[in-house]
Amino acid sequence: ALSGRFGTVTEAAFADHGPMLDPLLSQAARFTGQCRVFAPLYRQITFTTYARSDTEAYLEDAYVDVAAAFARYLELAPDRPFVIMGHSQGSHMTRRLIQRVIEPDAGLRGRMIAALLIGGDVLDDSFTEVPRCTSDEQVGCVIAYRSFAEGYPPGTPPTPGLTCVNPAAL
Repeated sequence: ALSGRFGTVTEAAFADHGPMLDPLLSQAARFTGQCRVFAPLYRQITFTTYARSDTEAYLEDAYVDVAAAFARYLELAPDRPFVIMGHSQGSHMTRRLIQRVIEPDAGLRGRMIAALLIGGDVLDDSFTEVPRCTSDEQVGCVIAYRSFAEGYPPGTPPTPGLTCVNPAAL
C-alpha cells in the first residue's frame, strides 16, 4: 500500500494496468525488442499540480515510489547493467534518482550504460559525476533534450543552461 497526501492507496486500486501501461508500451516500444523493460508505477502529479505552492511535496511522493521500484530492480538484478529512461515527469523522477542514488555510488555509476531523460528539466549542472553524452561509444552518460512539434514552440523561453544532447548526432 502507498500512503500519501490523499490517504492510502492499495494494490487493488492498480488492478487494471491497461490504462497505465498503454503510454509506457508506446513510448518504450523501440526498446522492448532490445532489452527487458522495467517501469515503476508511481504517483504521478497532474499538470495543474505544477502551479501549486506545494508541488515539491507531491513530486517527492512520486520520487519515493520510483526510488523504491529501483531498489527492487537492484534486488532482482544485482549485477546487471542498466539504462535509465524517463519522459516528461518521468525525467524529473529519473534525474532525482541519478542525483540521489546513482551518482553517490561508484558501483551503480559503473553499471549505468546511459540515461535518457527526455522532455524534462535537466540542466548542464544537474549532475557532478555523470557527464552528458558526446559520442556513440561513451557509456555512463546522459542524453537529454526537449522537442516540440513544428509550429508549436514552447510557451516560455527555454530555461538557461538546459541540457540538450541530440541523439542523432551521436
